Amino acid sequence: MDALKKLIALLLLAMISTTAFAITDAQVFAYAEANYPSIFTGTATAGQYQQYNYRYYPVSGNYLAVDTSGVIYILGPYTGGVAIAVGPVSAYAATITAWEATQFATVYGEPTQQESSLALRSDIVFYGGFEADAPGSTNWNKNWGIAFNNRIANSTIVTGVDAIAGSKAIRIDYPQGGVGPNATGMQFPIDFTRITGMQSGYDSLYLRYYVYFEPGFDFVKGGKLPGLMGGSSSWRRSGGSIPDGTDGWTLRFMWLTDGEAVIYAYLPPGQYQQGVFGTVIKMNTFFTTGIWICLEQFVKLNTIGQNDGKLTVWMDGVQVLDLSDVNYRTVDNAAGKVSGIYVSTFHGGDTADWAPSVTSYARFDGFVAALNRVGPYLMVPFPQP
Repeated sequence: MDALKKLIALLLLAMISTTAFAITDAQVFAYAEANYPSIFTGTATAGQYQQYNYRYYPVSGNYLAVDTSGVIYILGPYTGGVAIAVGPVSAYAATITAWEATQFATVYGEPTQQESSLALRSDIVFYGGFEADAPGSTNWNKNWGIAFNNRIANSTIVTGVDAIAGSKAIRIDYPQGGVGPNATGMQFPIDFTRITGMQSGYDSLYLRYYVYFEPGFDFVKGGKLPGLMGGSSSWRRSGGSIPDGTDGWTLRFMWLTDGEAVIYAYLPPGQYQQGVFGTVIKMNTFFTTGIWICLEQFVKLNTIGQNDGKLTVWMDGVQVLDLSDVNYRTVDNAAGKVSGIYVSTFHGGDTADWAPSVTSYARFDGFVAALNRVGPYLMVPFPQP
């Protein structure tokens, strides 16, 4: 118990004023594992018991848990089999944040071009802001893990006030009368398995990016927008190809009539997949033209055999969707992991009544994949002249 008292004392001495940023359970676990490896040893098993989100470390036999009120507990041989409350997460927020600032993770895509607010974070795994290699080039395909592209040659790179995160953004055209990915918009899956050195799949991940519908954009009946996807070429889980629980999934954003914002899901049959095409999940909000809009999506995979996966969405920093009963997979394989970003945007549908009546334009910027919440580049949408 003397060693436990010493641990708690060290933690208490390390406390400084509570940071303004919320600390997630995952950040607590990562900090403890890195700084107290003799206590929290080896690969952990994650679980949920009553009000506790915990990690079990079979090598040492110890548990580390955070309850729903934000209190940290330790249980196991190290505590003599007694659950001991170490203290509230908020008390260690500044310490954990300071430690994270010293941990420089490998960022893929455009690692040297990140937004300044992200540069010191240890949880960013991919950044793409169209700042370095030209879209469609050999280096771009390699660094971004591009499997293929549709109509990238029709895009242009805009600079200065026409961008938001950094100095460049990509501008996409949606030609009058065009329907589908070969005639309007663009597509390019960012496949983590194609990026040398990058982890190929994640059990949970955040995606954040910006979209700007230029004034006069014709929403018509609807169209697709980028979102997270599973592994094993999950971009094929679209166009009427329904996943079966073993072969991946996609979760693109979509706009509908008048710019209504929704999720367009291709998931295994169940509550959120009941038709022969993708399922629309409403968010009770709308896209508007003439401003940059920040979209962020969080996916946490379900436990095999249970509908307990998570899907959370924020628009401009405001939560607009929060589901905790999603089924992404029926087996634990590579296809079910969060393994990429399906950059897919076009009008459609597949019939002429989905086509824009005028050529329309949208811009995209600041694609970020991270282990924790990213948040907006700016706290409010940035108006354009």
